[in-house]
Amino acid sequence: MNDDERKRLFCNACRRPTWHKFRWTERKELELVQAPGYTEDETWTIWECSGCESLVAEVELDAPYLTEPEITYYPGRTLELAERKRYRHIPKRLGAIYDEIIEAFNRRSWTLCAAGLRALLEAVCVSIDPKAAGPRMSFPQKLASLESVVPGKIVANLSNFQFLGNQALHELKAPNPADLALSIEVLEDVMNVVFELDYKSANLSSIIAKSTGQSTE
Repeated sequence: MNDDERKRLFCNACRRPTWHKFRWTERKELELVQAPGYTEDETWTIWECSGCESLVAEVELDAPYLTEPEITYYPGRTLELAERKRYRHIPKRLGAIYDEIIEAFNRRSWTLCAAGLRALLEAVCVSIDPKAAGPRMSFPQKLASLESVVPGKIVANLSNFQFLGNQALHELKAPNPADLALSIEVLEDVMNVVFELDYKSANLSSIIAKSTGQSTE
């Protein structure tokens, strides 16, 4: 491999596929302890993003027990990972559940992720109306507490979270990762409306008032 070699890889920093320049490579032959006489070849290659200049290590493993070489990247590529959103006014307890949901998704723990989404949505409902925590409150009744903040059409669509939760908790059936990713985005939008929008709108109003010399009281 020469110094002019380039490869198209997803860049975690640029958040998109970019051209990476070859920087260094080394091949190692390792003897298999469990199978004397057989070896596995490990090739390490360092690539540098042409945009942000961040580095990534590509490890190619070739061994007799593999049908084709395995390629792993360090740090792992985040193309299919959920990225945690930052909320300034979310209750600490809800923030902790949200963190666990993102971690479960990125670790491919689909069942735990689905159960967490259901739990977080119910917790958001309770944060709006403490009565939603009542033991006799059904899931639709808990969702109704959102209607004072979130448009009714969106609240109606959130009933699908009950389906995800039931599959995960009662049927032990792992949901589709694409459905989970979309569910995370929807719940993030809901939390933005419930916990952040009022703060942001009040902040914007204050900025406009100061620029025009008006009072916000």
